[in-house]
Amino acid sequence: TLGGLICLLKKEPSPRTLAGLALLAVLSCAAGMGGPRQIFILYLPLTLCAVAMFFIEHPHFFRDFRFHPASLSCRMLCMTVILLVCSAAGYLINSAVLSKLYTFAHFSDQVSFTDYAFAGLERSINGFLRAMGYTAGFRIFSKSGLVFNMIFAVFFLLTLCSVVWAWKRRPERETAESDWEYRFLTLFFLAAAVLLAGLFSFTTIPFDERYFVPLAVLFIPLAALFIKNLRGFRIRNYLLLLLVLCTVADMELFFRKNEGNEWAYRFNGYSAAELKDAAGVLSRTEYKKGYASFWDANVLTEFSDGAVEVWDYNSVPYDFDPDALYQWLQPKAHVEQKPEGPVFVLLTRYQTPDMIFKDPETLPVLFESERYIIVGFPNYDELKTRMLPREDSGE
Repeated sequence: TLGGLICLLKKEPSPRTLAGLALLAVLSCAAGMGGPRQIFILYLPLTLCAVAMFFIEHPHFFRDFRFHPASLSCRMLCMTVILLVCSAAGYLINSAVLSKLYTFAHFSDQVSFTDYAFAGLERSINGFLRAMGYTAGFRIFSKSGLVFNMIFAVFFLLTLCSVVWAWKRRPERETAESDWEYRFLTLFFLAAAVLLAGLFSFTTIPFDERYFVPLAVLFIPLAALFIKNLRGFRIRNYLLLLLVLCTVADMELFFRKNEGNEWAYRFNGYSAAELKDAAGVLSRTEYKKGYASFWDANVLTEFSDGAVEVWDYNSVPYDFDPDALYQWLQPKAHVEQKPEGPVFVLLTRYQTPDMIFKDPETLPVLFESERYIIVGFPNYDELKTRMLPREDSGE
């Protein structure tokens, strides 16, 4: 949406521009139908940015109420307001229509205004820094700590310089073709940062670092535009080379740091291949119903072409409770109905049958791979009987 909007603003108004705006409006409505997240991290900051651009271009608006309808800032304001309204309409569809067809958490029921909490600002700052690459937990003079955080320092300083440069640019120098893009991205970056920090400080919205990832990604175009507008051919090339090297090195170090953990395992595609094999094995047995965690349940059903029905249990932290089902992306009937007939349980390498079941050596192993093990039970009641007492249940 952001890139499409910039492309539309570069062109003069025409039927093709209107068609592009209509497409962005449809996308914004679809985004709003998925919930308010995109409204908070994209469409509302875009509108605030456009308002700021309008008053920068029309500094005496409140004195004479004069403006240029065909100006860039007016077109930008009109487009962003249209997108914001369409995304809000999508969220109304989410609340009024989709909520009656599906079960999901309602934002209005969970979030309310609260007294200002400094912890919200603190979490926002830390979330943004971590999204940019800051890594805590390393010793100051360790190799990993120095490399990770020196790369982060380069990203952070380039972003800071970019924002300050855009803020202090003199009017007589604002003639470059990319000037309005530079200022637009900078204002959007600041508006999104302030809005997110305000949400986490003045409301009960659950904190999630993922909200800051789209914001942190903007440091690359911001840094690139900052470098482009610097005087001096050599320093531009050196800084651009430094930015590219740091970006590539940071990606490589990230995957090395996470090598061997659950996320890296999934990204490398190993779990998908093993789940496909598991689905094939289960399809040839009498075990057509069972349990798996969120990241595996629906995938197992898809790989079996619907032959295997999987109840998605809430596996945090790597626990198993067939009665604690995940309230997301599974049929409503699973909440009320237990699987009938033979039942299987898919566990990952982070879980072992001896951690969960009594006499695990007597359980039939239906499938076993580097990552997974699937054990079977005659029925749901036998599954419950074989479970070890859970520490948090007081049994």
